[in-house]
Amino acid sequence: MMGKSKNAQCNAKIEIKINLTTKDTKKKDKFVKDGLPAIIKINNDHNNNIRSAEALSFLKPSEECRTQFENYFNDGLGISESIKMHESKLELEYGINSNELANATINLKYKTIRHWYDVWKENNLGSSNDISVLQKLEEKKKYYEENGIIVRYSENPFAILVITSIMKRAHQLPFA
Repeated sequence: MMGKSKNAQCNAKIEIKINLTTKDTKKKDKFVKDGLPAIIKINNDHNNNIRSAEALSFLKPSEECRTQFENYFNDGLGISESIKMHESKLELEYGINSNELANATINLKYKTIRHWYDVWKENNLGSSNDISVLQKLEEKKKYYEENGIIVRYSENPFAILVITSIMKRAHQLPFA
């Protein structure tokens, strides 16, 4: 038995006809004469469902979504935690069985989020080599100190020490 055909005989199409621009066509065709050598016809008459989960999965991610994920990363969430947080928000907003969960504009693929995280990480934390990490620490050291965080590091041997206000309080307890 053969598989089901994916050709839905959909009437939707885009036709693009580009006319050759010559002296003769400039004389005869008023559109070519006005600098418009192409004719584009759009037939948006679909006989198939264009709001299916599969169709929605091909949409491009929105900039708003990218900003939201960058905020997750700024808040200290990694890739998996960000995805779980975002999916939970979508489920609350649209319902757990909604088609919107398949919409790649708002519910992104792992590969996209991984790329965004890699770009965010490079911009905010530097690359993973020792020199870059120390450069980023030096850039952010003033900000950390303004917020009560002590940062010390050594290049050789490579070591980084970070002490937050919670850590300071914990060490002042009698049983510490």
